[in-house]
Amino acid sequence: MSRARFLREVGGLRAVTLVLGAGVSFDRGAPTWRALTRELYLKAFGELPAALEGDAADAFVDPMALELVRDRLGEASFATALRRRLYPSSGKFVRLPASSTLAALAEIVRAQQSSASRRLTRIVSFNADDHLEREVHRGRDWLAAPIAWPIARESQPPRATGRGGRAPVPVYHVHGFLPRDPERAQRAWQDAPDTLVFADDEYWASMAEPLSFPNRVLAAALHDSVCVFVGTSMRDLNVLRWLGLRQTAHVRDARAAGRDEASSQRALSRHFWLTGDSPSPLSRVLERRGVARVEVELRAGEAADLLRRALLPRGSVHDV
Repeated sequence: MSRARFLREVGGLRAVTLVLGAGVSFDRGAPTWRALTRELYLKAFGELPAALEGDAADAFVDPMALELVRDRLGEASFATALRRRLYPSSGKFVRLPASSTLAALAEIVRAQQSSASRRLTRIVSFNADDHLEREVHRGRDWLAAPIAWPIARESQPPRATGRGGRAPVPVYHVHGFLPRDPERAQRAWQDAPDTLVFADDEYWASMAEPLSFPNRVLAAALHDSVCVFVGTSMRDLNVLRWLGLRQTAHVRDARAAGRDEASSQRALSRHFWLTGDSPSPLSRVLERRGVARVEVELRAGEAADLLRRALLPRGSVHDV
């Protein structure tokens, strides 16, 4: 799909939701899903099975392996080991280059939160880390006047006021939240190791309950905004299920209204996936489910540039 269409639709008047995967945290040293699975499995069992020897994560194998790891270590030790691997360095907070996708996202959040015509409705993160929140608030006290506000529990409402008296951008951590400094986090929001969705049984539990926190957040995002998927392989089983349910609903409603399949597809197709992957059966299936592939190279700064062009208010300078 052309970048021109992306800029036209994401940079237009519609509300936007950014849906973030592990790729946006790589610049802060967070591991890939497969690297994380391998490290934790080795810690728990001392050796790797053949299924984990490759570098590419598998949407079936990795959650099953992590379920075994969690049960072997226990929930508390599993969360502790996971947190250590999400934050591999504890040294100076080094400024990211402008080409970094994470840096661009933080710049966009700051600009949108301060804009009178804000279109960034929410961020949905599949990451348990707080790398985005820390980048957004670099150099500021994020608890006193937040620009972005993490939410990982059903009982946590969006915060009403933040910087400039405006509501901070809600960041929904639908696969759990393990902030780097849990003791400091207790001053404003709860550490949430019990909300993690990494193991296979946790994926099924989060999807099987119709009104679960992840289900409601993603259903709302797909319904009321243009969703832009960044830093994700789109092989997460829950993502594919959410998109499949939405496609089924559109087809059902079109038939009930006597509309043809083409009109249903036009109404469905308004979301985007920024990826460096080549076209594949996955990308074609995603397109049928309303998500157009936009080929960019995240590491080369192409995603950062495209996101800034679409979502930074014109003439704004919002670096902190």
